[in-house]
Amino acid sequence: MEDNHSIIYVMRHIDIGGNIDIPYKKVGITGKGNATLSSRLQQISNTKSPIKAQYIAAWEHSDARLVENAIHSLLDDSRIEGEWFLDKEDTLVEQ
Repeated sequence: MEDNHSIIYVMRHIDIGGNIDIPYKKVGITGKGNATLSSRLQQISNTKSPIKAQYIAAWEHSDARLVENAIHSLLDDSRIEGEWFLDKEDTLVEQ
């Protein structure tokens, strides 16, 4: 694995009971390695909130920013806020 790889991730919100009825997904990138993916997940999950973040997919890529921008462009019609997109049919990532 090369040092210049970053991680493209898709996250969703779940409540503390594990319910996933919130139809939004976040597409973003983070630094190298799974530790930074975990720390990013903790940043997005407010520890005092009953709503948490859960990553559902992650890919390592040497040009993650370019790929992230392309995904954001493809999903632009579904953009809710920033890097959050409506995925009402839950089809953004195969599970």
